[in-house]
Amino acid sequence: MLLTTVSTIAYGAIAWRFLRSPSTPPRAVWITFRVTALAMILFMVVDALLVLKLYASLRQRFGHLVIASFVCAAIPEESFKALLFVRLIKRGVFGLRGRDWIFGGVLIGLAFGGLESLGYAFMQHSLAEAAQRAAISVPGHAAYTGLCAAIVASGAARPKLRILVGLVLATTLHGVYDLSGLSIQLFDASTRPTATIVLRVVQGAITFASIVALWLIAKSVPQRDDGLPFAERLKPAAA
Repeated sequence: MLLTTVSTIAYGAIAWRFLRSPSTPPRAVWITFRVTALAMILFMVVDALLVLKLYASLRQRFGHLVIASFVCAAIPEESFKALLFVRLIKRGVFGLRGRDWIFGGVLIGLAFGGLESLGYAFMQHSLAEAAQRAAISVPGHAAYTGLCAAIVASGAARPKLRILVGLVLATTLHGVYDLSGLSIQLFDASTRPTATIVLRVVQGAITFASIVALWLIAKSVPQRDDGLPFAERLKPAAA
């Protein structure tokens, strides 16, 4: 629990220092964590019901690991975060400009990843697992949602398409990350230690690449701009 809490606060401080724009309201952090925590309760109930219904029928067709990585985790989790991102942006929680949106996406990812990791810490009681989640899983969640937000913020044209592209990218990165971790169970006792190290490195590389991509896109979005607020971008253009 302590590792996850420290990790979430540390990555949040980094995001505050390097991604926040001058127009970002200070209250955005508290509102994001509060809303995400409350929304996650509903999400977990709905997700559990859908997984129980879909898992058995899809497992035989696509395989256990793929379903566990994408259908049970990446797709519902990234869709949830994207919907929450759009909702909070429309309400003006993060401000009106592109850099505000990127910061908001990262905050939502941090809140989700931190709360999820705390839940696992209660259930698993493994120091190694807690350290792995604190080091690469929590920032990974922030980077995936941040990338989705950055793609939306990088231009004013076709915002709905940008949301879809960002969601597909976030889901793919998240799914491959989870698939790499779950693949450890495919190895026998003699090769599992080596496979664990290799696949954890792969997961770390996915998180690092996601953070670098997020930073590069974020640098291209000015802290101050004259772009339309997000809600205005979603409105159909006048004939």
